[in-house]
Amino acid sequence: MTATDTSNAEKIGRYLAGLIKDRDDVSSIWVRQAGDMAELWMIVDALNINEERALRRIHDELIARFPDRYCDLRIYDVKLMGTTDVRGFVPPDARQIER
Repeated sequence: MTATDTSNAEKIGRYLAGLIKDRDDVSSIWVRQAGDMAELWMIVDALNINEERALRRIHDELIARFPDRYCDLRIYDVKLMGTTDVRGFVPPDARQIER
């Protein structure tokens, strides 16, 4: 992985953080570059189905903003996962994006 690859994933992660900056139900965002794909994990507190759908629509905004990048956005609800330890489902080489 090159520094450019990492900065691309982080750039997308920072953009995502800006999109959800006013949401209290998102506790953290993690990113990593995997080849040509930017992988993103959004860790959320208990959501109802409408809130989850709204967050999933953000993926469309990422695609529109970064059309030349493949973005894989995963949303994990800690209540459903049964743990607040994100390292159980976020790879160890992912980087946290400050909000």
